[in-house]
Amino acid sequence: MLESERMPASPLPAADSASPTKRQRFYLPEVDGIRCIAFALVWVHHYSHGPRQGLADLKSYGWIGVDVFLVLSSFLITSLLLIENDAKGRISLSRFYSRRFLRIWPLLGLAFCLNYLVLPAIDYFPNGFHNAVLLRDLRCHAIPNLLLLGNWSAAIFVYLQYGFVGHLWTINLEEQFYFLWPILLLFVVSRPRRLLAWCGGLIVISYLARFYYVEVGFPHPALWVSTITRMDPLAWGGILALLYRERRKAPRIAWHWIGAILSVVIFVAALLLARRVLAGWQWTGAVWWKLGLADICLTIAIGCVLYSNLLAALLRLPPLPWLGKISYGLYVYHAFFAESRVSLRVAAWAANTFSPGSLFGWLLGMTINGLALVAVSALSYYAFERWFLKFKERFETILSRPA
Repeated sequence: MLESERMPASPLPAADSASPTKRQRFYLPEVDGIRCIAFALVWVHHYSHGPRQGLADLKSYGWIGVDVFLVLSSFLITSLLLIENDAKGRISLSRFYSRRFLRIWPLLGLAFCLNYLVLPAIDYFPNGFHNAVLLRDLRCHAIPNLLLLGNWSAAIFVYLQYGFVGHLWTINLEEQFYFLWPILLLFVVSRPRRLLAWCGGLIVISYLARFYYVEVGFPHPALWVSTITRMDPLAWGGILALLYRERRKAPRIAWHWIGAILSVVIFVAALLLARRVLAGWQWTGAVWWKLGLADICLTIAIGCVLYSNLLAALLRLPPLPWLGKISYGLYVYHAFFAESRVSLRVAAWAANTFSPGSLFGWLLGMTINGLALVAVSALSYYAFERWFLKFKERFETILSRPA
């Protein structure tokens, strides 16, 4: 990608909201590449059959991909809002909330309709609309999810149990961030140090909240899904956006071969440290600080990608950016392809093709089901999501998709 395609230095020229061709574009294909890797981790973690060797650890700790998504979401949202303020001299909350609604809600609504209307209608599970698990979900989770508080109902009543939407509490958590973060930026956008202080405060609050959850003994998944315990990856994404914004004021060692090597070394070291932290993971005790340390490692690794042309070039290789572009659909639909009747039959057939529990049988089944997931997600993106994305561009001061 040419240097001119990356985020320009501040101040930016005024953006013309009426003409898409004249608006500034902020799109980093390497970020879509990171999204692809993050989803791959979640996919391996949730896939129903796991290997007894080889990638068993990756399956156990693949949940960390959710934290990668949280850091990236905060980085991108904060970057876009900072650029909008530079370009227009202000942040438009109405436009921001319109963009978020058009990006998040159409697919989220479709997923819930498929899960709670289509599946019962075809008797995918016994008893149709009278299924006890479905009725429990509606009783415990319907109102919280409508109010974007589904992660809190998951903390109290455990995840949604009917069908394949139990993982979508993360969307509710992000939506809470999307609602509050731009309001905060209105007051601190021209004071980077104050924004850094706010981010630091959110990180401290998250650590203290997790420590309290551990000491009180709240059962899993309360610590994992509660907003107050999960603000640090979002805060780290905001810090990363501020640092990336100021990158041109620092020596550009990342474009020198020494800087490129150093970035790779730090990147690998951060991942190795994260792996060390995750070893023997338990959702009790030291989790209150280990989860935070893992998020720091992930943020450092992401920062290395953003600052290193070498790492960025690797993550811009096809088809990683394209898979990252459709990653929202991949994430929303993936549980179905990990646990549905058809996917379980495919996994069983693949396992029987080789010796039971073999790595190759697991990889074969996961690849076949993964390709089906990619096909459905691509269809969803081009036939459904893209129509809302085009409408979303009417509210964009800074275009956030590739040209």
